[in-house]
Amino acid sequence: MSQSISEKVKDKINEDLSPTKNLTGLHLKIVASIAIIWSLFQLWYASPFPFIFNFGMFKGLPARAIHLGFALTLAFLIYPVSKGKKISVFDVLISFVGAFSCFYIYFFYDQLVDRGGVLLNILI
Repeated sequence: MSQSISEKVKDKINEDLSPTKNLTGLHLKIVASIAIIWSLFQLWYASPFPFIFNFGMFKGLPARAIHLGFALTLAFLIYPVSKGKKISVFDVLISFVGAFSCFYIYFFYDQLVDRGGVLLNILI
């Protein structure tokens, strides 16, 4: 009896110290593949290959936005917003919102720079 209580206490302490999810199966494969793709992107961006092949060259701010998009996606998938061992729909939704907000900077970088801080064009 006392052993099961001590194990429960140890589990609770480990849960409080490490708020990450213990992913298994498909969820682990998804998170691992996102992390590997992020690593490959970083290796490509830091290597001379984009200049050799004249393909995949990124400006500074869009590259940082892509980097942040990967980081936010992994952070929301690994660290729980909701309790449980599996990734919840809410975690996936938050990770998509975080990634979309960062990839918005990448896809609309030129328009954002051309606007120069002007939010709306209002004709009076």
